[in-house]
Amino acid sequence: ILYSLLFISGAVSYGQADCDVLSAYVFPDTLTLCRRDTIRFDSLQDYTYLWSDFSTRTYYAMDREETVGVTITSKTSACFTQQSIVLFFAPKPILQTPMNIDTALCLDDTLLLDASAQTNVLSYYWNIPTDPLNHPTDSSITVICDTTKQASSVYYYVVSMLGICTKRSLTVADYTIYDTAKVFFQLPPKVEFDKDSTYCFDESLEIEALKPDFDATHYDIVWDDNSRKNILQIDTSNAGLHYVTVSSKHCGDTATDTVTINFWNPAWTQSHLIKDTGTCEKIEIILDASVPFVHTTYLWTHDSSTNPVVNVSQAKSYTVILTDSAGCQKEFTANVKQEDCAPKLTMSNVFTPNGDGRNDLLSPVTSEKLVKFSCRIFSRFGNDVFRYEGDPSEMRWDGKNRGADVPTGTYFWTVKYDDLFGKTYHQQGTVSVFR
Repeated sequence: ILYSLLFISGAVSYGQADCDVLSAYVFPDTLTLCRRDTIRFDSLQDYTYLWSDFSTRTYYAMDREETVGVTITSKTSACFTQQSIVLFFAPKPILQTPMNIDTALCLDDTLLLDASAQTNVLSYYWNIPTDPLNHPTDSSITVICDTTKQASSVYYYVVSMLGICTKRSLTVADYTIYDTAKVFFQLPPKVEFDKDSTYCFDESLEIEALKPDFDATHYDIVWDDNSRKNILQIDTSNAGLHYVTVSSKHCGDTATDTVTINFWNPAWTQSHLIKDTGTCEKIEIILDASVPFVHTTYLWTHDSSTNPVVNVSQAKSYTVILTDSAGCQKEFTANVKQEDCAPKLTMSNVFTPNGDGRNDLLSPVTSEKLVKFSCRIFSRFGNDVFRYEGDPSEMRWDGKNRGADVPTGTYFWTVKYDDLFGKTYHQQGTVSVFR
């Protein structure tokens, strides 16, 4: 037997003690370990090692099931031992019977969530969605539907089941299994409308049967108009009393409520108000937004005027805000466009001064009042046959020149005049005389 030999080298003696240790050490035939666990012989620290994979570390890391051999040799003597150990993986937890829970609970219902039917599980760790700081470690928990739950919401209860190796960081993922229960809590519906109200005529509003903390998809909702959405749109077309009935689809609980919504009649429905119009430069026009209600106030945004009527001369948009006695407001806008305001003067191009009472006189027609008006009519040879200065509305040419009839033919005319703002204009044309 090797460990019983005594070796002497120089002045150093190697004793029998090393061999005695090896002979007394009990080596296991098999080991059940977790992945990446290590084999280490703590009582044999002053020895060298040669493992079957030819490594010489003092430990062996397990990464597969196998039979591993090791030769352990004393550092101070020739004593050694050869051993073989059969390595097995520790059993993993197995999810044999999932809870398979997807259910709904009504108020005061209870539900047992039991995860104990699995194998190779050493401990449990629950995640409670309604109580995130609480993590029960029992194999089962009881869930209660009460008013602390969020109305009509789905909760996921997750249990982590840990096997023998889950306390070792390298194997925790391999030795943990999970199971989930899906639980829907349906609390009785609550319908609580605000108080009856009156709104401005142009407003519209939405009223909800169920508040946002209820999932409306799990309730049957019926309004007075037989609509079935959670939100009802209300305006002047459906003002008045409204009511709704809400029933839970799973539990049969019912809630109802009523509300009356009205709208003020606006002050401006009877007003002509302001319309789009045009203006000439320097000529003021009137914008009238008045309504026949004395308590209505006005605010023009272009100059902060509070009069119902304003005079404007610039081409742009003008907005007035009306506020009635109920505090309702409405904006009205008139677009004032720039127009061509040059005076228009026309004269007939034919007249027949034959004394029959029809078309016997030639006179200008004007669209505006003109000042400094003058007119000259002359023949094709440039000879004057008529001159006039004064009010254009009083000009009359009877087809005579110094009391005698001018010959039939074509004559030329020119006019010159000023508008009311002092701007001078020139026009010219022809007129044919027939008798």
